[in-house]
Amino acid sequence: MNIISIDTITNQISITAEGPNGTYTNAFSPKTRRHTESIIPMMSDAVEQAGFQANETEIVICAEGPGTFTGLRSAYATAKAINLKTNAKLIPVPTLECMAQMFNSQDNAWCDNLLTLIDAKRNRFYGQLFNKKIAKTDTLDEPIETFLKLCDLNKPCIFLGRGIMQIQERVKHEFNAPVIFIEEKSVFSLSMLNFFHQNKEQLLTKTVNDYCAPVYIRKSDAEKPQK
Repeated sequence: MNIISIDTITNQISITAEGPNGTYTNAFSPKTRRHTESIIPMMSDAVEQAGFQANETEIVICAEGPGTFTGLRSAYATAKAINLKTNAKLIPVPTLECMAQMFNSQDNAWCDNLLTLIDAKRNRFYGQLFNKKIAKTDTLDEPIETFLKLCDLNKPCIFLGRGIMQIQERVKHEFNAPVIFIEEKSVFSLSMLNFFHQNKEQLLTKTVNDYCAPVYIRKSDAEKPQK
């Protein structure tokens, strides 16, 4: 199966392609958020190494959100273009659930309190709390204090995500149990590909509308009422 996975949820960009020759990834962090200019050449190289052409793509994966406005739009636009050109199956995957899968285990007590976070700026985070493999909250856009109220402070907790080390000193003393902070630095397009394989049956049968779009948790500046 020829698969392309596109990650642009933050300023780091990665493209993973899986095909006859195996799995290949291109990733880099541009100094500016010029996602659109970077995606196509990175994708072309990845699919060539994987042993197929872009017009032979059967599955195209992108992040459903949350993430940056520009990043999510760029990945969705590219994935949708591939979908329309090749009739490849478009698979949006939830960002925070995809992060959580890397640590979710039924046998690991740490996973009773697993908080996945992405720095949303303005002293807020996109986040979701998991217990084992079960989401205990919806995806939220809140200050870190709100997420602490949702956690069991008497149980070990994993904080996993991007941009979270800035809050480490502020929150670790709130817990009466050990706390681990893990800055998520994986090649996220590869994580999304793994998420697809682990949830393939469910994702392949899920209906994706022709007019689907990223799930934006926060309104853009253009959508906010003008003062």
